[in-house]
Amino acid sequence: MRVGCGGEVAGEVLAERLIRLRNSIDLLEVEFSHMASDFARTKQSDEEGYDSPIGWLKANCHMAGGAAADRVCVGEQLGHLDRLGES
Repeated sequence: MRVGCGGEVAGEVLAERLIRLRNSIDLLEVEFSHMASDFARTKQSDEEGYDSPIGWLKANCHMAGGAAADRVCVGEQLGHLDRLGES
């Protein structure tokens, strides 16, 4: 799926679009990480027969194991940072 790139587009326009798109993706990754960490603290993956939340993420979100584990870890670390910021 391609959005917003029909025909010839100037390099500087593409550069700006790439920057905005990457920023949006980064924000989505932060939200995914928070959710993945929250999910890892539930029993849902066990209830669905998976060995771990990482296994569930791999199977259901079509992720490599390392990437799934990274998202959970990042979410945990972001949670720690949020708590530090509150104090």
